[in-house]
Formats: sequence, structure tokens, C-alpha cells
Amino acid sequence: MPIYQFNLGWKLALVMKGHASPALLSSYEIERIPITTDLFDRTFGVDTQRKLADARAAEQAGAGTDATAREQVWIRGRKLFQLDVNYRWSTIVLDERFAGGESTRVAYGEPGQDVRAGDRAPDAPVSVGGNDTRLFDIFSPAHHTVLLFGVDEKEAGVLGVVRALPSDLVKILLVSSPGEVHVTTNDESNIVVEDKDGHGRRPYGLEGQTGPVVVVVRPDGMIGAFATSAKGLEKYFSLIFSHA
Repeated sequence: MPIYQFNLGWKLALVMKGHASPALLSSYEIERIPITTDLFDRTFGVDTQRKLADARAAEQAGAGTDATAREQVWIRGRKLFQLDVNYRWSTIVLDERFAGGESTRVAYGEPGQDVRAGDRAPDAPVSVGGNDTRLFDIFSPAHHTVLLFGVDEKEAGVLGVVRALPSDLVKILLVSSPGEVHVTTNDESNIVVEDKDGHGRRPYGLEGQTGPVVVVVRPDGMIGAFATSAKGLEKYFSLIFSHA
């Protein structure tokens, strides 16, 4: 399914089922217009280069045409695949680690930047019940996925918000390192994920973190929130599941 359909599909599903206000749908344009504008600009640039290459080839007819140069025009750069798009400026993403949020609408992040709310959620190898798997095999377009890093029973506020979430709309992953105490939830379908070698924390920039961090992955695979408090987590879900 194209990325833009993923962005709209999960929001439409929540609205049609009465779990969210129709106002949620306005976030589609807020998130996608900067991406679409950038894509049009890049596509126009490729087409312009193609026409210039064809013109040069016509001028050189009979004198030997550089076929390789013409073929290079058609090579799609990484950004045309839209794998690195982000929605950091969106009105329905939240990152408590950065005060003020992201106001600049730049469709693509720069290499080496830390992962932030609004970015595509990274994959990572993990273990569930002793079996090796990957986060991408657990994420689903049918629900939000809440990853709890460093959350134990002392974090009553965070756990209170998590335990109140509807189990059919939110899947909870309890990410634990060796020696950590597993927290409990009301739903036995929630998953304990073992992060034996830190691979689960590393791509999210959480190596050596102290205190609880909650990462919320949306149904379209984008990070909806980095929350460090119950208030932040509650605020994010109020943006999604609010009613008219």
C-alpha cells in the first residue's frame, strides 16, 4: 500500500468506528502536503534533466551518443522512494524530549540525526518468548504499538495511562533488558520483548537512558510520540482518540 494511503487509512478507520473525531482527518494534509510538494519538485527536476539529456543526444547524433549519461537521468535517488520522510511538524505527534516541538516542515531528515517523533519507526531484532523476531513483525496497521522502555511498577502514572488504553486499538510491548523486572498489564495479549543486546534501544537513541521512556508507533509505522511522563502519553492519545 502506498505511504499516503497508509497515512489516511488508519485515521479513517478510527473515525468510521467512532473512536476519533473527524478533525483527525485534517492531519492528513498537514503531514502529506510538504512531502507531496517535495516529491513534485524532485520529479520535475528528473523530467527536466531527461529532456536536457535527450536534447544533448540529438545534438550529438552521428558523433556518438553517451548512452550511460542518458541512463543516469532515470536513476531514482533514495528520497524519491520516500523511505526517509518524516512528519515532525505534525499537530498529532509529540516529543517530550524537545521543548517546543518541530516547526520547520522539512520532508526528509539528515543522515545521522537522532530519531524523533514524526520519523519512521526503526526496525530492530528482539526476542519474544525465547524466539527471535523483529519489531517490524510486531508492528501492525491495525493498531498503535506502545513500547515501554525502563518502565517498572514504580511508574504508576505511566502504567495507569497504558492500562486504560483499549486493547483492540493499542498493543503494548514491554521492552526489558536482562535483569529488569517485567511489569504487568490487564491484557494477557500484551507482549514482553527481550532486548538482550540493546538492539531494541539503540536505533531509538535510548542506550544508557535513565528513567522511563515510552515510544508510540502509529499504525502507519511512524513514531507518534516519545513520552517521558504519564501526562505526555495521555496528551498524545487525547490527540488521536478525542471525540467530537
